[in-house]
Amino acid sequence: MLTRLRNLQIQIWAQFRHVLVWEWLSLCAAPLFLFPYSLPKLTVIALLMTIFVIFIAYRRGQPLWPRSPFNLPLLIFAFMVLIGMVVAPDKELMLSKATALLLGFLIWRFLNVSVNSVETWVFAFWGFLISGVILTLLTIPGTDWHIKFAGFSRLARILPTPLVQPIPGGLQMNMVAGMLMFLLPATFPLIFAHGTRNLASRYLIVLLAFLAVITLIITQSRSGWIAALTTISGFLVVKSIARWAKKLSLRGYFLIASVISLGLLLVAVVIKTGERDVADLAASEYVGTTDTLEFRLEVWRWALASIAEYPYTGSGLGNFRELIFRRYPVSLDSSYDIAHAHNIYLQIALDLGLPGLISYLAWLILSVYFAAKAVSQIPKISPPVESLLLCLVAYHLFGLTDALATGARPSILLWYLLGLMNSFPRTIDQIR
Repeated sequence: MLTRLRNLQIQIWAQFRHVLVWEWLSLCAAPLFLFPYSLPKLTVIALLMTIFVIFIAYRRGQPLWPRSPFNLPLLIFAFMVLIGMVVAPDKELMLSKATALLLGFLIWRFLNVSVNSVETWVFAFWGFLISGVILTLLTIPGTDWHIKFAGFSRLARILPTPLVQPIPGGLQMNMVAGMLMFLLPATFPLIFAHGTRNLASRYLIVLLAFLAVITLIITQSRSGWIAALTTISGFLVVKSIARWAKKLSLRGYFLIASVISLGLLLVAVVIKTGERDVADLAASEYVGTTDTLEFRLEVWRWALASIAEYPYTGSGLGNFRELIFRRYPVSLDSSYDIAHAHNIYLQIALDLGLPGLISYLAWLILSVYFAAKAVSQIPKISPPVESLLLCLVAYHLFGLTDALATGARPSILLWYLLGLMNSFPRTIDQIR
């Protein structure tokens, strides 16, 4: 066992020794960029040190920006982030989003500079899963766990109160559900991978999937349920069709049928619950709670109005939560904190304008294209690549009716994921 651990340490050092000094130094400021208001002076110092470290790395022959097919959409996206920072009327709301986006850029750059082989990519992929687990565990103690639906009333006794409160009242359960979109879908391709001969690793992944499912159910996030079930069911259906000629075992068919049946049942329950929620609130003065479809329709209405008013620059990075009440006659209780537009595409357009949204969509399309190319050309990493694709699909399905705001702290997992997917062109070139 000790020999295996020693060999693993040697392999990790061999893969990352060329970037340990300068790139790791630039990532050491991560806690300050995630919580810039805690130690503002140190955050400024960390920002200056990051610029200095990247400059030193450049002087030592490392590119400021790695060459890749993603450069054009990413540069436009980065430029629109700067525009969103400039036009934001409330700089205090903007700051935490801007520093988190900077950390995302650093993570993306680190991966695209350091990952240049299949072995390095595999190490980085497992780092992605571990990061997802750690961030989820750190978020759970600060979450405001409460009962949304009558059917979950028995959970009231066991749901914990927030141990810490990063924001007044605690974090939203939907945020935990959004983070699980980067974790739960990733486990299924690994579970079904034929190359996973280590039973201990497979059992550990199954346990991780089980715990993620339980946590997702407790969040009571209908957006999360539907996104995860749709993605996983779709994956199992596609896999079963692809292996039809190979005579999938009866156990496999049973598992697929069970997951799809459970998914359809839960979707029906979700739709029924949603209808009841809207009906109960029809006569109220305000639209109701933030858990209803009616609430989302109202938010989307004024989000579209804001995009029409500021199509090229957006309304300012992270400023929608204040703008919606200041400029529009919203039929919502003003005590609500509308942190985002409950739609990832609308939110990006609000923060970065339509150019930012278009560049983001182009970035996603290129990422999926090269991921599909990697699956066909590098069979060794097909299951992990499929895991990333499922996470990307699940997150953007979740984003149809909910979202992690642009620059939200958990969204660094998206940057990590895109950094891994964007390193495929260099990895494919190395194989050639």
